[in-house]
Amino acid sequence: MLILTCVVGVLLSLLVYFYSPPRIAIHFNYQGFPNGWMNKNNNLILWIMLYLLITGLYLSINYFLKGTSTRLMKYSGKEISLNPEEKEEKVWLISNHIFKLGATCNLFFIVLQLTIFRVNIHKEPRLNIATVNVIIGLFLFYITIWIVQLYKKIKRLQKGKLSNYSG
Repeated sequence: MLILTCVVGVLLSLLVYFYSPPRIAIHFNYQGFPNGWMNKNNNLILWIMLYLLITGLYLSINYFLKGTSTRLMKYSGKEISLNPEEKEEKVWLISNHIFKLGATCNLFFIVLQLTIFRVNIHKEPRLNIATVNVIIGLFLFYITIWIVQLYKKIKRLQKGKLSNYSG
């Protein structure tokens, strides 16, 4: 899902590039009027680099976790057992959860990019601040749920309950 959202973001950036005006509003004041601009070539590079950076960052976390010693795998002062039989599965469960957050970050930026593109195709660009607030609010709501789910997963991992773990 993480790599898929990155590919979608990069392809969307290329598609948006061809339909964008030469100068794109990228920053808006509190009333929704643009007060910062960028040429479309730099905008394309910015979006593609953002998707690649987010995806690379979240994918690298998996490699960091695989090389982590038991001293680093502590949560709430309790060590998570990393014996060889369970370490791979525990790292996979945590990494998979982290990949979901990375995919959601990519989706957040895809929606934001589409919103900004939609604004820029009009002669007088104006951003609907309420729309942006809803997008940001939904993203923050998801992050809150994600943190609670991560907490629950780690608690289960501390108790050693790996079998039949679906969440």
